[in-house]
Parts: sequence; structure tokens; C-alpha cells
Amino acid sequence: MRGALWLASLPHSAALCVFHGLFDRGWRRPRRAPLRVVCVGNLTAGGTGKTPIVAWLALAALAAGRHPAIVLRGYRKGARDGAGSDEAQLYARLVPSVPVLVDADRVRAAHAAAALGADLVLLDDGFQHRRLHRDVDIVLLDARDPFGGGAVMPRGFLREPPTGLARADVVVLTRSDRAGADALAEAERRVRALAPQAAIVREVHAATELIGHDGSRIADVGALRGARVTCMSGIGDPTTLAESVTRCGAIVVRTLDFGDHHEFTPAELAAVARDCAADGVRWCVTTQKDAMRIGAVPAGLPLVVLRIEARFDGEAATNTMSALV
Repeated sequence: MRGALWLASLPHSAALCVFHGLFDRGWRRPRRAPLRVVCVGNLTAGGTGKTPIVAWLALAALAAGRHPAIVLRGYRKGARDGAGSDEAQLYARLVPSVPVLVDADRVRAAHAAAALGADLVLLDDGFQHRRLHRDVDIVLLDARDPFGGGAVMPRGFLREPPTGLARADVVVLTRSDRAGADALAEAERRVRALAPQAAIVREVHAATELIGHDGSRIADVGALRGARVTCMSGIGDPTTLAESVTRCGAIVVRTLDFGDHHEFTPAELAAVARDCAADGVRWCVTTQKDAMRIGAVPAGLPLVVLRIEARFDGEAATNTMSALV
């Protein structure tokens, strides 16, 4: 099976080499937008924690007196505007004063942002999107597995070979507090070899509080200590939620993974409510992004949302990130 997946990855790898080679050699040129473009992307398929970092950059830009906009492709099925994207809805809650534009054509979206008065675009998940010129490329690597198993999809989780990291201006090792010291040092060594020009920043995903489905505050994360909980998610890396909850001292009784960008149905939520009652859990914990895809919460489902914020390791790292916007 590994051999078959490796063979299947060869056409993908070859197509990537041709695509990026056209831009790297200047045979195709990215198009410029009339404002600063900061891209936040990754090398692997999902799960590196872009949303908290993009939100952090948006808040830093506002604090610096800039007028940022967030541009993303959007992944919700049938979505045609910001209202149909779970990411867009979450950004609207995290940074309500920042416009969010959802468009598969990121060049068009960047020009639309400029027309709205923005002077900065934060491009969510655009590292492999070469048509739009960017002033800064930030690449996120999960410190626990920075190179997605070391192989391109479908053999591994890499969207492109690790050599693509040479295009990065800043590499952020996310969830760095969850990787061992040796693993973290090895990740930094490989990053320096692949992208010697890039600044390396360590980041942690900090759980800050429990909020309701409507965004209202319920309790500090300290309330999780010793509590029996169910974890329910539909995100790229579902292990991160259970890991975060466990680090807060909770006892995870059941973990429910519905697949990335899952649209929760009333029947599914009712079934989860029954499981929670049978397990005697205090809360059913989900992610902020999943909360955007949950409609009415059925009676008996003790749903809470774990709020996560990006925090950078030290003043120097924080200043490095602030300077990008």
C-alpha cells in the first residue's frame, strides 16, 4: 500500500515541480495588488493552526493603525460569499471590524479589499497560490510533525516538497510547547537548512476560556480540571482538541471526529447528546471553527467551545511578527 501511494504521489509531485518552476524561473509572474500582502500558509494539508495566527496579525495591524482585510478561499460546500464559509464566520467573530473576502480568485479578492479601503491583505492559506504577489510569506509548521510524514500527498501530508520552504520569509513552529526539546531542535535545524534566509518563530496555542455557542463567556479553562468531557470536532487534525483539553486537566471520555469541514446535522447532535448523557460527562467540548457549523444546539447537549489564542515565545518573537504587518 505504501508503494502504491508513493506511485500515486509521483504525478502530483511532477505537476508541482512544473507549476512552481514556472514562477521560480520567471516564466510566469505573479500579479500585484495595490496594497501590502502578507500570506499565512503551510506545507501540509490542514491542521497547523492558521486561524488564531491570522486573527493575531489582524489585531496587531489594527493596533498599528492599519486597515487590514482577510482574504481566503473558503471551503464550505456551496459557499459563494463570506456568509457561507466557516472560516469567514469565525473571523467575523474574532476580529469583527476586519472585512473578510471569500473568493477562489485571490487576485480579484485583493483588489476588492483595496476598493474597500484596506491597505493590508492577510492571505489565509495561500502559500501554494502563486498568482498573487505577496510582500511576506509566513509558513506554519506544526512542531510535532513539521513535514507531514516526509512525503507528498497521497503518500504523506505534504502539499509540496519541503524544498518549497525556500520561498518563506518567516517560519512559525506552531504548538511548539507540545513537541519535545529534541524534536523542536531537529525541526529548527531542518528549517535552517531549507530556508536559511527565513526567521524562525516559536508559537503556542493557548487555551484561554470556555465560551458558549453564541460566543458568550462560560468559564475559565481551569473549570476543565478533573471534569469528564467529550471532544467533538470536524477539523483537519482532530487530535489537537483532545490534546488541548487534556492539557487543561480534563478527563476525555470520548473523542468524536466527523472529518474536516463537516456540516453537523440535528440527528448527529442529538446522538452526541445521548452519548454525553450515557457517559455522564459535564461538557461536550468543540472548537471555535466547528461552532460555526453547528446550528441549533439540542436540549441535553452540554456544548462548550474551547477558545484558543496564538502566543509567541518571547518578546523578540512577538516583535518579529508585529513588524510583518
